[in-house]
Amino acid sequence: MSIKSWNYQPVGEVGNVPGLLWLETTDSLATVCNSTSTGYVNLNNLVYENNLNFGKNTVAFVSTSDNNSTVLSLVATASGNYGSTRPWVYSLTGLPTTFLGNSLGDVFAGSAAGAAGKFISYAGANTGSLVLQATANAGNTATTITNVSQAAARTYTIQDAGGNANFCVATAALVSGNLVSASSTTGTIADGGLVANKVLYGSTASPDVSANVVYFSVACGQAALAAGGSVTLYTSSGAKQYQIISLSIVGGTNFSGNSGDRLGQVTDGTTVYSVIPAAQMQTIPTTGNGGWGATALPYPASALTSKLTAAGASLVFKYTSAGSADYSAGTITISGVLVRVA
Repeated sequence: MSIKSWNYQPVGEVGNVPGLLWLETTDSLATVCNSTSTGYVNLNNLVYENNLNFGKNTVAFVSTSDNNSTVLSLVATASGNYGSTRPWVYSLTGLPTTFLGNSLGDVFAGSAAGAAGKFISYAGANTGSLVLQATANAGNTATTITNVSQAAARTYTIQDAGGNANFCVATAALVSGNLVSASSTTGTIADGGLVANKVLYGSTASPDVSANVVYFSVACGQAALAAGGSVTLYTSSGAKQYQIISLSIVGGTNFSGNSGDRLGQVTDGTTVYSVIPAAQMQTIPTTGNGGWGATALPYPASALTSKLTAAGASLVFKYTSAGSADYSAGTITISGVLVRVA
């Protein structure tokens, strides 16, 4: 700590503070702003090491060796002994970032003792301002706004909402590609659990209801059907139920070989919606006679065509229990339209 010259002007009237101190130094700005035992911020250094006699409520204007154009005002308002609380440090021409450490890097507006404060940034003359202001919370805790590491310089713009509004914030991690849903009326959102590309839409401007219509077209080969196997035509879940609107055989290759004589069926495991005779399995329809209700794909024998699928049950194609042998070749492609009703 090297002081070339100093001048102290105490306040002349009783009770009027602070006094004014001018210091010309040969030290750097970093040394002046250091809050440790070597720094000017600690008023004990000035009082005891340099025999300067001035009151603890003092404003000091300091000229430094490395930047003579920079003048710092150090305001010490400690109660009791000098340096017992943090002083305020202001730079008239900007404080270098190397001095924004734990002691001098924080900026306060208001105080924890009860004085409210806010940060105000003016855009220019008569062009408005941006205000950052805290609101009291029951837990007396800090609310921190921070960023993750950014790959490049970013500008985040707050759009005009046309009135008072809330930011939307996610209270838990979201899944990429999913829709989000409101989890409160005040702006919190959560993952909706629904993949966006699963949402169907039409050209009707104001549809009456959501139809939940789904279409499937699935090829069922003999290898998957062998030994009691099955091929899923449409997968359900939970307690979802569907009504079959249409079924069709839309192609395939004749089932043959291994003396196979199996019949095929469309079922949800509870209701059999059609049984394809062995003769039709061995001669797959190719032109217009494979619709639901035709000989190749008859209506259900013991249930209405409007019978809903069982809750959560998938619609599958498999062999019936009739016949004695599986086929060794052949495929059948079945398509259909379902409407979810529950």
